Amino acid sequence: MAVALNVSEYWLMGMDVAMERTAGAAREEQLQRVQVYARQMYEMKEPGKVLKLYEQLSEENRAKVRTYMERLLAVQRLEDGFEIKGDQL
Repeated sequence: MAVALNVSEYWLMGMDVAMERTAGAAREEQLQRVQVYARQMYEMKEPGKVLKLYEQLSEENRAKVRTYMERLLAVQRLEDGFEIKGDQL
């Protein structure tokens, strides 16, 4: 598809690279950027930890976690909405 559209395969996949098709050194640079991105995504540890813990819970406790997270987010949004700025004192 990228060939038909004459755009970079990596750009078409949503990577942060130039849209134009490249060759030689420029193509190698794009490949290196994609590899760095893939490594960064693989190394994201915190979301992975949370998911692994969540998967170990019973369905009943998963429901409790979802409810707690929804309530916590609602409180956070309220707190963010009620922040007093210096010029409002």
